[in-house]
Amino acid sequence: MSKYYKNYDECAHAWVHELSEDGHARGDRMFFRGPRIYSYGYHYMIARKVNDKVILFNAESSSSTTNKHKGQVMAAIPTFAYDVISVLELKVEPYKRGSSDKYIDQSWAEGHVTNMEYFLLNIARAEDKLTRVRSEYSRNEHQATIRNMLRFRSQYIKVFNLDKTPKRFKELRRLLDIDVNAPTGAVKAEMEAAAKKHEAAMARKRKAANKKATALAKEQLALWKDYKVDYIRNNDLLDKIYIRLSTDSTCIETTNSASVPIEHAKLMYKRYKLGKPVKGKKIGYYSVANLTDKDVTIGCTTIPLSEIRRVVAPLVKGE
Repeated sequence: MSKYYKNYDECAHAWVHELSEDGHARGDRMFFRGPRIYSYGYHYMIARKVNDKVILFNAESSSSTTNKHKGQVMAAIPTFAYDVISVLELKVEPYKRGSSDKYIDQSWAEGHVTNMEYFLLNIARAEDKLTRVRSEYSRNEHQATIRNMLRFRSQYIKVFNLDKTPKRFKELRRLLDIDVNAPTGAVKAEMEAAAKKHEAAMARKRKAANKKATALAKEQLALWKDYKVDYIRNNDLLDKIYIRLSTDSTCIETTNSASVPIEHAKLMYKRYKLGKPVKGKKIGYYSVANLTDKDVTIGCTTIPLSEIRRVVAPLVKGE
């Protein structure tokens, strides 16, 4: 059973120090399963433990809330205990040479190609910027980026035994053979074509992941409406906020896990129908922040008035 932690910092700490096999905080907005920790769903893995000394950390761009989760996870990792390698693809496996290695297909190398392109592309960009910066601070910053990427690349190759990669994995082998100690600009020239290919592939990957997560959120919405689940992962991907009456008929619940007392909701609706001002009025733990002809914002949750009419209006009429 997944163990509940009262905040994200505790959840991240529990994952790093393996205090439980599974854990979550605040309705699975951050959760972990064994060596992997996620933000808002399985579509975004924050980090993954490769072994007891190395952690892969997701460098892909993300929302502000996921960025906060990433910061909390990073802060929980003891630097004396782990080497943290920033990558774009975390679902990668080491090369294991043996009698059956000829049966390893090309898909094994795809994630490694993505990560090797990431290291080299960042080296190339930092080298290019070094030729144009004037301030000492910026120069030091770009030099630090190059050092970090060289270190990440070296550690990554060692951890995943990529130096043993057979020649039949041509693209990965080509990236491994690039001279990262070449003069400034050489790596950039080598990587220009790969960069365009890489960025297009990442855009396709994000689009596919978003489509899959949206479909899952819609499936969970149907279950939520039927009271079969109490929380919808990736609820921010739904077309709007939905509401329902709680099972004990005491609260109005939303798809983003907020709730207000039913009596407060009915009083607020009556004020609205009578044309009385509702902005600034308290409703449960929240206040009405804004009201338009299409929706109402309570706290930081914006609810369509159509949903209010669908759920709350019948309760008021029934009195």
